[in-house]
Amino acid sequence: AQAAAGTPVTVYYELARPIAYNRKVDITAFDGRTTVTGADAVDVLEGRVLRVADCLPFEIVRSNRNLALNPYFEINQRGLNTYNTTGYCVDGWHLWSTTNVGTVKPTYPGIDIIADENQQVVIEQKIENIEHFIGYPYTFSILITRITGHFTLQLTTVSEVRITNPGLYYLTAIIPEGSTVQNTMFRLFTLGKTNLHCAGIKLEKGTEQTLARKIGDQWVLNDPPPDPALELLKCQRYFLKTMISRVFCMPVNINGQCALIVPLKLPIAMRLNKPVIEAIEIVDWIHHPNGYYDQNIAIEIATVNGDGNVEKDGNIGLTLALQTPLQNYTDGEFCCIASLKITLSADL
Repeated sequence: AQAAAGTPVTVYYELARPIAYNRKVDITAFDGRTTVTGADAVDVLEGRVLRVADCLPFEIVRSNRNLALNPYFEINQRGLNTYNTTGYCVDGWHLWSTTNVGTVKPTYPGIDIIADENQQVVIEQKIENIEHFIGYPYTFSILITRITGHFTLQLTTVSEVRITNPGLYYLTAIIPEGSTVQNTMFRLFTLGKTNLHCAGIKLEKGTEQTLARKIGDQWVLNDPPPDPALELLKCQRYFLKTMISRVFCMPVNINGQCALIVPLKLPIAMRLNKPVIEAIEIVDWIHHPNGYYDQNIAIEIATVNGDGNVEKDGNIGLTLALQTPLQNYTDGEFCCIASLKITLSADL
C-alpha cells in the first residue's frame, strides 16, 4: 500500500542464525523503489532484479500464458496407449507422415516419439483464430529429456530448428500475412530413425521462451501442471468422448421409422454448431411411462439437429433412428435412456 501511494518502503530482514553457505535468490521489485536493509543493504529500482545473499530461499519465476492446447500431453480422451496411424492422437495433436507413420506413446508427463528408418512422425497443432496472431512474434519451445536420432521443430513455414541432443529448444517467428488455420501450425517431425521423449511444449506471444529454466544441470518446467479438469474442458471444445446417464428422450415416427429426439447438455460449448458424431451407443435400456423396458437398442442413423446450439451454450439436439421400434411407444411421450455413450468431434 505504501509503495502504491508513492511512499518509500523499507524492508528489514534478520537471520535467526548464520548460514554457512551462500545461497542466492531472485527478488523482483514490482512497485516503486524498494530498500532492503540488513547484512547486505541494496537499493532496487522498479523492474530490476535484486540478488541477496543468505536470505531465506524463494524464487519468483516469470512465465507467459501457454497458448497451446494440452501442452504436456496429459489429456488422452481417445484412450489408446499407442498411436501409429494418421489422425488425431492425444487431444489437440494431429499425427501424420510423408512416408510410413511412426509411433506416438502417451507417457504423461510427456510423450514418446519413435520412428524407424522407413518411418516418420509429424505431430502438429493448428492455430485457431489465426487472424489475431498475424504480424506479431510468437515463440515455440520444447523440452526434450531423451533422444537418439534427430528431429526438427517448426513454427509456421518460415522458421525451424534441428535437434539432436536433449535440452530445451525454441524458435521465434512473426506470423506472416496470408496465414490461415489450415497452413499455420507448430509442429515437430522426425528425420530418419529417432527415439525421443518430449516433456512439454509451449507457444507464447513474444520473443522469449518461458517454458523452463535451468537449475544446476537440470531443466525445470516453469509452470505447474495444468489442472486436469480445466485442461479436459478446453480439449472437449474440439473433441468430446463421454457417457451421460438418465437421458430424457421423445420417440417419434419419422417416415415410418421409430426415432428418438434427444436433447443433451454437454459439459462445454464445442467449437462447431454441428459437431461430427464419431460414435454413439445406447447403454442398457430405455424406460417409457407405460412400463416397458427396451433393451439392446441399436441405432441405425444418428444426426445432429440443425437447431443445435452447441457452440454457444453446449446444448445439442440429436435424432436417433432406431433399427427396431420401441415396444408400444406413443409419439411425443417422454422416455428415459439409462446411459448414452457419445463421441463428438469438432477438431480443426
